[in-house]
Amino acid sequence: MASVGLTGVGDAGIDLATFKRYQRFADEGKLSARINAMIGGTGKDFDAISKGGPLVGYGHDFLSVRSVKLFADGALGSRGAAMLMPYSDDAKNSGLLFSKPDEMTAMISKAFAHGYQVCVHAIGDKGNREVLDSFAASYKKYPDSKALRNRIEHAQVVSVDDIPRFVDLNLIASMQPTHATSDMNMAEDRVGPERIKGAYAWRTFLKQGTRIAGGSDFPVESPNPPSMPPTPPIRKTHSARWNLASGPTSSSSTATSSKWIRRRSGIPRCCRRGWQASLSIRVRVPIEITSIANLRGWSVHRRLTSRP
Repeated sequence: MASVGLTGVGDAGIDLATFKRYQRFADEGKLSARINAMIGGTGKDFDAISKGGPLVGYGHDFLSVRSVKLFADGALGSRGAAMLMPYSDDAKNSGLLFSKPDEMTAMISKAFAHGYQVCVHAIGDKGNREVLDSFAASYKKYPDSKALRNRIEHAQVVSVDDIPRFVDLNLIASMQPTHATSDMNMAEDRVGPERIKGAYAWRTFLKQGTRIAGGSDFPVESPNPPSMPPTPPIRKTHSARWNLASGPTSSSSTATSSKWIRRRSGIPRCCRRGWQASLSIRVRVPIEITSIANLRGWSVHRRLTSRP
């Protein structure tokens, strides 16, 4: 990660062994990036990891484990994403839900009971609806959990009628810009011209005030920031409808949402004395920094160097 300039990452779904490894590396000063890890599911590993409650800022702020990753359905490309109606290019297939609605609600509620943020993978419009319904049901029992910055991961194909519910439920749409380009040659074939109106609907979400976390989705996609689309793209593919009305025209709104999401984590990061900053310097030729520890009176907790 250091070789591509990453100073912080989210690990979406760790088990107990990985948690212990991260803790050991944090204790030994071996983490090269700040890790915000999500516990995979609410089973035995969750029970073990959550005994002490959410972990925030462990090891000089190099490790936080304060959230849970759940899965509602599969992927769009393989037609595993759960759809309300059959796929446009596979009339006998509507995808697959990984759990029953009451099971999803129970998992979300269990995480809320321990004070954890919940992040649920949902790609198809049926998968997204199930997750929205489960959040709504869980909030009735744990209303304060609405402030935990809960997320739907991908929110890739959402019924147009369900998009406003993200505001009502105070949910972050954790969408990945690279999916719009990696999926553009098959997405409309999968869902057709009507359902595509609720797919990759960046601008629609932003206009209604939904916060967007624009991640990279690595290791499925590349971890290298320069390889990412510089802005969620405006698409022109085999249909002019392919979200010209939904894709944002600049990355400014997405950046603002990402800053809000980081700020609300409770750990301030800005270039001010006494605040934390993770800096990545990308240069074409080697440089020597001789007195960075005294730069404007700042102190440096750790200096990491890596060359590809």
